[in-house]
Amino acid sequence: MDPTEILSRGRDGTISRAEMIRQLSASMFTRTLSRPWPHDGSIPGTWDVVAAAELTGELSAAEVDTIRASARWAESD
Repeated sequence: MDPTEILSRGRDGTISRAEMIRQLSASMFTRTLSRPWPHDGSIPGTWDVVAAAELTGELSAAEVDTIRASARWAESD
């Protein structure tokens, strides 16, 4: 399941906070892809959702550390 959906379900109470962290910890994440000139810019990865949730206070630093410790990363091109 997409990290955005997991966070949304945790936010609306569909799943417990502990279950939200468990599901995020079991997720496969992608990193931001940067493209050099002439295709400047980047494509956000799914890890950016977790990082943003920490910045907004939706996840604590300790929770992000827990998720990061179990994170699996998709291969990038």
